Amino acid sequence: MKNRALIIFLIIAGCFFLTSKVIPAGTGNIIDFDNDYDGGYYDSGSDSGSGYGGGSFVDIIYLIEFFIHHPVLALIVFAIMAALMTIKSKQFKLVTAPPRRSGNYPDRTADISNTIKTGDPNFSADAFIAWVKEVYATLDEAFCSLEWVKARPFESNELFAAHQKQIDEYLRSNTQPETTRLFVNNVFFTDYRKDANYEYIDVVIDSRFGHCIINRDTREPVKGDRSKTYYVVSLYQFKRSVSTQTNLETSNKSTTNCPNCGGTLDITSSGKCEWCGSVVTTGEYDWVLNDIRKLSQR
Repeated sequence: MKNRALIIFLIIAGCFFLTSKVIPAGTGNIIDFDNDYDGGYYDSGSDSGSGYGGGSFVDIIYLIEFFIHHPVLALIVFAIMAALMTIKSKQFKLVTAPPRRSGNYPDRTADISNTIKTGDPNFSADAFIAWVKEVYATLDEAFCSLEWVKARPFESNELFAAHQKQIDEYLRSNTQPETTRLFVNNVFFTDYRKDANYEYIDVVIDSRFGHCIINRDTREPVKGDRSKTYYVVSLYQFKRSVSTQTNLETSNKSTTNCPNCGGTLDITSSGKCEWCGSVVTTGEYDWVLNDIRKLSQR
């Protein structure tokens, strides 16, 4: 019974750790179709049909009896489980933004722009918002084509890695997102703050589009309805180094040019510009996307 209980515990602990996933928002265009769709990963619904079956309840009884007779080992087991939960929690925090205030998201574009311009006179809210719209469309194109390398110049290292996991999951399930009729209704600043190293702008994007998940072979929807239009409000958070200022020659000019040298962007997986060697995804040279959250969907 001792060996059997240990085997059962190892299986349970292993499943808990291996199946823990960090699921950030997608590009903001990922729709929650129903309760079994998590907004980022598509669940193919496959099921091997295997498992413990009718013996699972008996196995649990064995496990409980084992822990009753071995309380010291039970404490060790619970300590291990607590450690695994701590690791999972830290993984989630890796892709979340610094704390933001609760409540509504008002349009504070004018006030935030004036605040930034006190230390960066060349900053332009209009130019920044135009660039955000371009980034929004570029990320959607990259996500729907499953070619996430196109998004590399615009995302922080942590966010890019998290989204790449979502792309890998679509590839595994032989599906991909499809967005049509994309239109951005409104974009505005809602929050701004600084810490010792970075400054952050929270940008609200109000858009509408058609969206579904399709089979990559048949190109037919497996989730969603192509004819339906969704209205989605997303929050994009951008950051840059506190020592960085707007460069009139390169900043917020295009999604296709390096913010340091101005050369055509051809970013490596490490985030380096192949022309000047600068790592442009850290916020050292210009704003980069640090977090994406969906605020509402209808």
